[in-house]
Amino acid sequence: MDRPAFKEKWTRVIPKAAERSTCVLATGAAWALIIWLWQPLPAVVWSVETPVLQYMLWALFAFGWAFLVVSSFAIIHFDLFGLRQVYFYLRNRPYTHVPYVRKWIYCFVRHPLMTGVLIGIWATPHMSRGHLLMAIALTVYIVIGVKYEERDLIRTFGEDYLKYRAEVGAFFPVLPALGRTWPHLAALGRNWAVIGP
Repeated sequence: MDRPAFKEKWTRVIPKAAERSTCVLATGAAWALIIWLWQPLPAVVWSVETPVLQYMLWALFAFGWAFLVVSSFAIIHFDLFGLRQVYFYLRNRPYTHVPYVRKWIYCFVRHPLMTGVLIGIWATPHMSRGHLLMAIALTVYIVIGVKYEERDLIRTFGEDYLKYRAEVGAFFPVLPALGRTWPHLAALGRNWAVIGP
């Protein structure tokens, strides 16, 4: 549903303002179906028994999901879920696209939402075969999805995004590039409040 070709056809059926929110709704429904129909594969792939290592892995697990939530606020949170588009539509205001802004977490990783998911699904002291199957499937989905998303971002933002991609890692910071991202942190205070018109 995130592909431009699908969006073009889908917005002939529903108002354009509802495109993003229906995509989020369909994603939630698909996840609910997966959770409901999931058949456990309980055989253990690995199990960490040392308490200190268990706590560290659970802390990393919690960090991953918290990182995902916090990252969603580094961009326009309500635009991400399609609520801003609907709000503008109901107020008869023209929708304005979120501007390209390089700030905060996005100075270090290009796709921090996906970073949070990857950390959250892999950081566990007890990995069952079912969990491993889900983690592998989600990782493959994320890698493929990001490839298509980046193609769209290059089409939208051109040279700005190509330069950004060369400097910042997709999912995790690239150490040699960290030095080049520090100047962008100076704009943190100014950019933190950017929520769009």
